[in-house]
Amino acid sequence: MKIILRENIDALGLEGDVLDVGCGSGAIGLSLASRDDKNIRRITMVDSNLLAVASTRHSLAQNRSIIGSTPRMEVQAGDLMAGLPDLEYDFVVSNPPFHTGPKTNYDVSHALIAQSPRVLKPNGRLILVANHFLRYEKLLEYYFPKVEITRRTNRFHVISAQLDG
Repeated sequence: MKIILRENIDALGLEGDVLDVGCGSGAIGLSLASRDDKNIRRITMVDSNLLAVASTRHSLAQNRSIIGSTPRMEVQAGDLMAGLPDLEYDFVVSNPPFHTGPKTNYDVSHALIAQSPRVLKPNGRLILVANHFLRYEKLLEYYFPKVEITRRTNRFHVISAQLDG
């Protein structure tokens, strides 16, 4: 799923300060950092899984020669936006989990959507990649005035939700 987001990063116009929530191994953040345009100032990657945080830190260290020191990158353990410094972001990106074991569980996804406006700048956007059957649009429309599906495949879609200015 993260592949579809990485493949469409350029079309999304990400720039400024980016928060990657549920970063896993850091694939999205590292993809953003390795772009040639360098319009991204800072990438903060956070995950609640300590093994994921360690994996992201290792990936960042292994790729530092490719991405350089710009953008500034930070990796930390945390539960969604809890414990983040009082910073605002231009973009929050995520491939949120939707299951606990074999059961579908939307708790994390719903909390991510509800918490995102708190950390976004005016006109900031939440970008989600999700399985096609996951219908987050109605919940997103509750928190964001502009919601659109920016990319769709037969299995996944990328959803952009934007705050007003």
